[in-house]
Amino acid sequence: MLKRKIYLVFLSVTIFFLFTSCDFLLNLFKTENPEYEIGKFEDINIFDKSNLSEENSFVTGYSITGDNEYLYAATTGKKKCPGKIVKVSKNGEEILIKELQEEALKKNYDNAHAYWLDSINYYKNKLLIISFPKLLQFENGEFEIYCVNPDDLTVDWRWTPDENGMIEICKTGNRTIAFWKDYYLIFYACEKTEGFYIALLDSKGNQILKRYSDHSCPTEDGDICIVNDKLVLHQYSNPLVVYDLNKLTDDTYDFDDCIDYSFDTGSANIYSNIVSDGENCYFCYWDRIDSRHAFMIVNALSLSSYDVIWSYKFEDTFFDCVNSIALSDGHLFLAADYGCVYNIDTSNGKLTWKKEITTRENFRNLLNEGVFYKNYFVLPCSDDYLYYFDMRTGEVKGKKCIPFVSRTRCMYVEGEYLYIATGAYIVRLKLLE
Repeated sequence: MLKRKIYLVFLSVTIFFLFTSCDFLLNLFKTENPEYEIGKFEDINIFDKSNLSEENSFVTGYSITGDNEYLYAATTGKKKCPGKIVKVSKNGEEILIKELQEEALKKNYDNAHAYWLDSINYYKNKLLIISFPKLLQFENGEFEIYCVNPDDLTVDWRWTPDENGMIEICKTGNRTIAFWKDYYLIFYACEKTEGFYIALLDSKGNQILKRYSDHSCPTEDGDICIVNDKLVLHQYSNPLVVYDLNKLTDDTYDFDDCIDYSFDTGSANIYSNIVSDGENCYFCYWDRIDSRHAFMIVNALSLSSYDVIWSYKFEDTFFDCVNSIALSDGHLFLAADYGCVYNIDTSNGKLTWKKEITTRENFRNLLNEGVFYKNYFVLPCSDDYLYYFDMRTGEVKGKKCIPFVSRTRCMYVEGEYLYIATGAYIVRLKLLE
């Protein structure tokens, strides 16, 4: 009898263990598991750090752009290991690497400090690259703009600001170069100034205009948009300011007379880019509750009447920010820093769908710059996964492990492929239907 009881107890424990084990295994392979990949992918590495010298191989900051045949990227660099420009064919069979500092010296720019490369831009068959010597603690820290020939990666020209001061990186706004009427538009703030400068360069790097505003300077990231001859940007104390670029380029106008519109909330902290459909622009700002809580608000502003068409207030008061706004086919796609993606209908400001990638307890930032690929909104996340959201429903259709080392501009879409620069390699990725 005792043996029978022992056997029954043993059998019960065994069945319970098997049941819970099976349940565990089933849960392990559910698509909700954050470590589980969703969808089938075709991917090839077209460039990786093994193509760089040993001392440069761990420099992580790729920024990427492209044309019909090639991709162009820039490694961040450092003082003893200057940043490099990479040209690679889209199948990875052809690679050209140049050190920007070395190319600058060949052009007789003996005082060049092209070490830390911040971003790479492609306009009118030219590459525009920004370098920031201040990060390397040089005595005279002016930033530099280099124009590079994409064919052989040689330097065409260099431009530096007239001011003998260091660029204040945390106040310069989106560190890319805008393009307007065949001119390169650069805006920057210098050390110990409250305002900011706007400069226009022609195709040969000649400065044709520079204006200074003593208003508060642009904020940190992604805060410039040019549409219909209007310069739309965030400034530190204003969520949105609209400048008439035609007036701005006329020296007979005072800088204040160039302001078409200023949206003022009294105090503002902005952490989002600005997007426009040509008629309206869309931007975010905080409605602060206290030192630890604030509502994030999205506004739609008419660029003709300057009326606020609608406002959408996020229901969450968690003190954070929107890292990325993207616009496609009448819908805004917003990536909030606390792990949620929102889709808002631009016609009425109503929420179409919301997708929470992670719980607050498993905080995972959504990185900057979502892109559109086929019928998906694609977004990198700091948990080293790339998410593909169905644009209509918000359902996650793809989830691919991509170790992201950098928060810089890292994705480029061309046809059926998505190219991603992670800081360690560049991969060509295709989500198979």
